[in-house]
Amino acid sequence: MPKILHTTVHTTVGFGYPLGVQTRHYILDELGNPKPEPDLLTHARWWAANEHRARVAESQVGPARISTVFLKSDWNFSFKGGPAFWETMVFGGRMDMECVRCGGTLEQAEAMHERMAAAVMEAEGVAVR
Repeated sequence: MPKILHTTVHTTVGFGYPLGVQTRHYILDELGNPKPEPDLLTHARWWAANEHRARVAESQVGPARISTVFLKSDWNFSFKGGPAFWETMVFGGRMDMECVRCGGTLEQAEAMHERMAAAVMEAEGVAVR
């Protein structure tokens, strides 16, 4: 049986959001930057029409695939700090399943992808051009 390394309990209301949190759902504006969308139906309709906008970047470094996506919801479940709606993850290679998340702008998500790609290149022994 696996060990539980950490557990957190939050006081919640409604759909499991902490007290005082208005929304955890986001859509992208015309520039590709996240904005809160409190109406779940509007959020779902936006997602259905804009799913193609979720992929920010994808890179291949040797056996590793690096993917950065817009998560459409806040994945900061610690409720400390700001929202996290961008994710960069590595699939395969020496950094398999390495994951980082951030809030911020599309530009910041692209920079997060580039930093992860550089780290994977170093881990895989691939020369940076």
